[in-house]
Amino acid sequence: MNYYDFGGNLKKRQRRVNKAIRKVNKNLANDSWWLGRFEVKQIDRCWYPFEDWSGAELIVIVEIVDKENNVREVWRVDASAIERNLWYAINEFIVSNPKVKTERRPGEKDYRNIKADFHGHKAIEELNYFMRSTY
Repeated sequence: MNYYDFGGNLKKRQRRVNKAIRKVNKNLANDSWWLGRFEVKQIDRCWYPFEDWSGAELIVIVEIVDKENNVREVWRVDASAIERNLWYAINEFIVSNPKVKTERRPGEKDYRNIKADFHGHKAIEELNYFMRSTY
């Protein structure tokens, strides 16, 4: 019986996740409306093999931060369509979070040089009950 190569595929998928997060953060920084107000960072990952060992699923735990109001949310994101799922999580964070105020003029303040305050694993422990999911 052939078993799935977990090591090589995990590294390949993690590289794809890193590239997608960098691309999303770059697009948020260069956006003419938000000017880098939001930032995404990976906190952790979960690698779940299928029962028949034919493959595995990668779930990425990300933290989204609003630099203006210092609001953050932790999301579980499926890595199969990582970029689409990241944009969905960011959109839901902006639209559904009442603390994120979106009434402002474009180009009002530039957040590109402000560092985001990520809480990392502490955020997972504190916000585990409130964790959002893209699936």
